[in-house]
Amino acid sequence: NYELNEKSFSPDDQYILSKLNDVISEVNENLNRYRFNDASLALYDFFWHNFCDRYLEYAKPILYKGSEDQKLRTLSILHLIFKKGLQLLHPFMPFLTEELWEGMDYTSEAKRIIVAPWPEQSLNLNIDQETVDYVEGKFDLIRIGRILRSDYNLNVKQEAKFFIYSKNKEIEKRIIEDKDSIMAAIKASSLDVVINLDNGMVMPSGISKLGDLYMSIKGIVDVESEILKTEKELNEVNSHLKNINKKLNNLNFVEKAPKNVVEKQKLMLIDLNEKNKKLKLTLQMLKKV
Repeated sequence: NYELNEKSFSPDDQYILSKLNDVISEVNENLNRYRFNDASLALYDFFWHNFCDRYLEYAKPILYKGSEDQKLRTLSILHLIFKKGLQLLHPFMPFLTEELWEGMDYTSEAKRIIVAPWPEQSLNLNIDQETVDYVEGKFDLIRIGRILRSDYNLNVKQEAKFFIYSKNKEIEKRIIEDKDSIMAAIKASSLDVVINLDNGMVMPSGISKLGDLYMSIKGIVDVESEILKTEKELNEVNSHLKNINKKLNNLNFVEKAPKNVVEKQKLMLIDLNEKNKKLKLTLQMLKKV
């Protein structure tokens, strides 16, 4: 049994415990108003997005490679979340939660979940909202990093060098302190916070809430092959654009075709124009490498 100490919480620990507080409050409010569907949707969103998509992914490297203290802290938080989650889910899934309560050996608190104290209020923990906001921004940064990797078809085992440029000194400090978890999430071989960007740096990049993220493709991407592939994609996109523009410039088609068909063509035009713009920028960048 690990005694939770707020001073030892990582930013991600604070984030997930803040979200646990939120879902406890939200479920109770919805149950009191007999809005059972809203209560179940709140639980689904918490477990699927915040717990599984985010915290579990953060916890994996710690459970494999972290210090003993880090492992114990993370496991204790995982158990706390799962225990509270089973209690909140009990009205919706009574038999399964009862079986899991016993299987997870939570019976020391209450022999059966049906007689366990209901989570009626938020956890009494000191959570820093600025840290929670930072972690929200970090997930946006990770999203951009994964998009960059996907754009250049890097496989799961390929690591890349990343650079972050932020004008916010406090954010820079938080990123440096939290570097390991970000690197694990975007499969980075290195992650540098750059104070002054070299104008000669030519790298694919994306804008996140925490700052601009750059990924070096030197040595990990066949540039000539990527240029040929990008040119081929650009030609295909331009060919589709030409066909759609031809349709939409045809008054006979616009006036006689069903409205939903015309609208679909207009939406495709917007999407293809965005792809065209992105591919042109990618091609321009690749030719400078």
